[in-house]
Formats: sequence, C-alpha cells, structure tokens
Amino acid sequence: MKSFRISVLLLSILALGALIFSPATPVAADESSTEASFDNIEYVYDRFLLFADGVQLRLDGDVAQAEFWQSEIDLWTALDHDTTELQAALDIFVASIPEGQALLDQGLEVMTAEDNGFDETGEVTDLLTARLTLRQAYPLLLGADRSSRDAQYAYRDILLDWRVETFELTGENVSDFNIERLELLLQESLLYADGVALRIPQAEERAEGWEAQIDGYEEQGFDVASLREALAAYEAAIPTTQSDLDAANVILTDPAGYDENGAVVDPLVARDTLREAYPLLQAADRGLRDAKFAYEDALLNWRVENLIEDAE
Repeated sequence: MKSFRISVLLLSILALGALIFSPATPVAADESSTEASFDNIEYVYDRFLLFADGVQLRLDGDVAQAEFWQSEIDLWTALDHDTTELQAALDIFVASIPEGQALLDQGLEVMTAEDNGFDETGEVTDLLTARLTLRQAYPLLLGADRSSRDAQYAYRDILLDWRVETFELTGENVSDFNIERLELLLQESLLYADGVALRIPQAEERAEGWEAQIDGYEEQGFDVASLREALAAYEAAIPTTQSDLDAANVILTDPAGYDENGAVVDPLVARDTLREAYPLLQAADRGLRDAKFAYEDALLNWRVENLIEDAE
C-alpha cells in the first residue's frame, strides 16, 4: 500500500511536470511592438503599466508555484531525502514574493498619482513631471520584477541539480521506488526538452521584432549601438541553445538503460543517461533565458536613458 501511495504521488508530480520543467519566462509586456508612437513619453508610460500588469500576474502565479514546490519537498523529505538545500532556496523564493509585491505597489502608486504629469487617458499634461514620474517608477517596477524572478530561477536551478545528485544508486540500493523515480525523471526530461524546443522559434520571432524596433529608433535619430550589441548577444544564444538541445535529444531519443517504452532495464545505466542529458538541457534552458533577460534589461535601461531624458 505504501508503494502504491508513493506511485500515485510520483505520478501527480509528473502530471505537473510542465509546471516545474517547462522553461517559463516572466510575464511582461511584448517588447516586439513597432508602433509609430514608441518614441514618446506616453508610449513608455503605457509600456510601464503593461509591464506592471505582467509582473502582478507572475507574482500571483508565484504563490501557487511556491506551494507546489513545498509539497514536492515535503514528499522528498518524507522519503528520507536530505532537502535542506532545497528548503533554504525555496524559503528565499517565498520571501521574495511579498518583497516584490511591495515594490510593485510602490511603483504603481508613483505611476498613478494624481500629480504624475499624465491625465487619465495617459496623455502628458506636464512633460517635466511625467519624466520624473517614469524615472521614479522605473527602479521600483524593475526591482519588483527582478526580485522574485531571480529567486524563482535560482530555485529551479538548484532543484534540477539536486535531482541529479540524489541518484547515487548502488547495487544494494536499487528498489522499486528508485526505478520509478528514474522512469519519472526520463519523462520529465523529455517534457523539459520539448519546452526548450518550443522556445527556439519564439526566440527567433522575438529577435526579428526587436530588430525592427531598433531600426525604428535609429530612423528617428537615436543612438542604438548598445541595443544592437545586446540583440547580437541574444541572437547568438539561439543556435547555441539549439546545439545543446540537439545533443540532449540524441541521448534521450534512445536512452541507454531504458526500453522503448521508457521502462528501466538497467538502473545504473539509466541514472548515467540522466546525468549526461541534464547538463545539456540546463545549458539550453539557462543560456536562452539569461540572454533574453539581458536584452530586456538593456532595452529598459536604454529607454530610461534616451526616451525619458532630463529636460532643462
């Protein structure tokens, strides 16, 4: 009966595997827009509000994500695994949620203040005040986004590393539960690979949109050298991600230690298969993710420096 309960719990984790392993990105405003008005203060004000909406959605989702991760840790703990490192990282993530919410609330308070330099439709009524509003709100909104985002991804990275490092199987420690875990992790690895694969064409489309946007800024006389440099770094991450993913798929397409149905036939070989595939999947996920974040940060900073410039 205990074995059955464990199996049910493990299958429930697999059912939610996409939540854990699909490389989610922070919900933020679509930065590929090339509207003709993107060079003015009203456009930036509108983008900041959209960005704030996206951060709020993610913070709301972070609560459910943290609860699920806690239930998973509780399961591993009940099965006598050392989850100290996981719990510490999750505690940091949980603490970051109210911190991010507080920063977001402060940013929105600045953005929606009665004397913010904008009217109720978002049109500028006082240019100097409007610029000051955006300059004050910017670090608050950015801090709200980065606080829980960075903590969430730090936890995901630790979780993936921990899962690999816990499979120190020996000939005397191969139980039905260990085999079930290996089969579960193969399925999660395949889901993880599928998630990364979906992001690659999205990344290519996003890069095209960003390039069009940069061209528009340049046509209006802005210095866009820093944006082009950041975009080049983002574009370079795409083929690198594809290469890492292809290498992982070579391993996972016909995984050693498993049969054609994904059942374990040799636990130690199966473990080594996962150990070989995981670093490649992690590199693919993290490389594209970090490059996207770096470009988004560069774009936000560029907008503050160029579109919300000081006025005499």
